[in-house]
Amino acid sequence: MTIFKFFITLLCLLPFLFSVQKSPRKVIGREIYTSSQPSIKEMENFISKYKISTVINLRGENKKNWYLKEKEMLKARGVELFNIKLSANRVIPRYEILKIFHFYNNLKYPLLIHCKHGFDRSYFFLTLIMKLEGREVEKRYFFMPKIWDFFKEYEKYLKEKGLKDGKETFYHYLKYEYVPEDFKYDLIFEKTPLKIEKGKELEFEAKVKNRSNRVWILNDNMKEGVRLGVRLFGPFEDMPENLEKFIYEEEKKGVDWGRAGIENGKIFPEETKYFKFLLPLPDKKGKYFFAFDMVEENVAWFHYYGKPPYFYTFEVD
Repeated sequence: MTIFKFFITLLCLLPFLFSVQKSPRKVIGREIYTSSQPSIKEMENFISKYKISTVINLRGENKKNWYLKEKEMLKARGVELFNIKLSANRVIPRYEILKIFHFYNNLKYPLLIHCKHGFDRSYFFLTLIMKLEGREVEKRYFFMPKIWDFFKEYEKYLKEKGLKDGKETFYHYLKYEYVPEDFKYDLIFEKTPLKIEKGKELEFEAKVKNRSNRVWILNDNMKEGVRLGVRLFGPFEDMPENLEKFIYEEEKKGVDWGRAGIENGKIFPEETKYFKFLLPLPDKKGKYFFAFDMVEENVAWFHYYGKPPYFYTFEVD
């Protein structure tokens, strides 16, 4: 029994024994290093030893002590810091994917990529970078966390479209095509306001098709469940040029303005449901926009993982 417990304990410890990477590992042929979360002293040593010019933190920007110290030290040393928030056990959000394109072409090498343990997230992100450069790296899909489903979906996309893998194909998929299976849906508006009239509510009618591989549960307690929601942004003197970029970067400025689908029920894959909204006009003058999107209450708006919301712009005189 003692031997049995020993082997069970060893099996439980194996992922940790092999996942924590104590010092940077260089990618063959490129000045890219991956590591576990370094202390400030370790980070300073890495910068000096490997001449690091850019650090990519895959744990996201936050207010924790380790992050604030890392940010301050890197700034003092003239090292660029990019923050991307990934979870090994969730699909990669499209929002975080799009961040890559804001800095990818301007990356300064040598480059250090780190997460917490230096394994799942770091190697996943390294794979993205290498494929963007047209280089192949070892596949690690077997028994890998949820985040690696991205590459399974990419291979499915290639097969469905009859395409060959390559640098340009991968770039296009990453920037324009990628939407995780769990967050796929079609939204078509069949009725929108033709004009804005004071004192009258704005009426919208839409149909949504569940194109994901899961059943959406509707729940009337508003604490959980999937439904169609709308947020109001504004007033603006001048409407933002790129609404998709704005909603990603300034999401907290939005105000929940309504929900449709507030009842108990289910929407099965490939099923279509009709939704209606009667939305009041805001009181202040200015330019506004509504962002219509599916939302899983207390989890996420779908645009964070999938395609952009449906935008409706208007002006209140």
